[in-house]
Amino acid sequence: MKLWAALGVLVWVGPLGWAQTAAPYTRYEAVSVDHYRRKVTYDDPYRALPPPAKVPALDTTRRKLQVAYLQSDAIARLAEKLVAQNRSVTTAQGYRIQVFVGDRGGANNAKYQAQTLFPDQVCYVDFERPYFKVRLGDFLTQTEAEEVLRAARTSWQGAFLVPATVNLNR
Repeated sequence: MKLWAALGVLVWVGPLGWAQTAAPYTRYEAVSVDHYRRKVTYDDPYRALPPPAKVPALDTTRRKLQVAYLQSDAIARLAEKLVAQNRSVTTAQGYRIQVFVGDRGGANNAKYQAQTLFPDQVCYVDFERPYFKVRLGDFLTQTEAEEVLRAARTSWQGAFLVPATVNLNR
């Protein structure tokens, strides 16, 4: 469909190919719409600002707070029971560093060497048929174990972390 305006008459070619005309269009005069616009006033940016309000000084004195716990006797007994159960736990899942696998003589030598290089760590010799395994330390987290593992690899390049049940120091 093509549109054009000729002599004030709108003409277009319809879908069947013949020209069709519409009534002549008229021109409208421009109308001001200023009375619809919102009136906005701006403050003078150069006028003097009022002085800032005084802020009261903060009280920096420290006061001791007294906290009172109110609980029933039944809750206190349950808490004591839970503490007693936690004290009875002596093992947890953690990590050890395995430094040697072999026969009994080599395991004893590796244990002696590990005790001299790491006197603050506990050494264990475990027997899992047919090998003796020397493991070092009781670590609850992998990051703790990896710190000692870096030092252990200076003496034993094949040292690695082993998940194990470790003893808790009380």
